[in-house]
Amino acid sequence: MNQITIHIQAVRFKINKNDYAILDISDIQKKYSRMMEGLARVHDGSTNSIGLGYWLMNIIEINHTGE
Repeated sequence: MNQITIHIQAVRFKINKNDYAILDISDIQKKYSRMMEGLARVHDGSTNSIGLGYWLMNIIEINHTGE
């Protein structure tokens, strides 16, 4: 099993209907890398340019008690 599947199985019973899931989709450019595995074309909002880098996705879940 991959790490994502293991994590989902561990937390799926802790997530409730009224919880919030905050999703952050970001990217990071690797200006000087050409041969790194998994490089993709990403948009850099700071410089308004497209270059090679990685997409990132972070999710945090918060319940009604703030946990």
